[in-house]
Amino acid sequence: MVPLTSTIRTFHFEVVIEPDVTNGLSGTAAVQCQHPRAASPQMIVATRGNVGPLDLSQIRETLAIILDIG
Repeated sequence: MVPLTSTIRTFHFEVVIEPDVTNGLSGTAAVQCQHPRAASPQMIVATRGNVGPLDLSQIRETLAIILDIG
């Protein structure tokens, strides 16, 4: 998983996501792809929203570059 922040920076490895009806965001947020983390499925208790296929594709591409698995 990758953290999300409402502090928008100009880091090359952050993906900016605008709020819409499906993602559950109340404001613009940045996915911090430079800080991937492991999480146990038991720690995930609820789903807040869905980033959608276009944002998810951009996040996956960014992670592939960082992790050199492209």
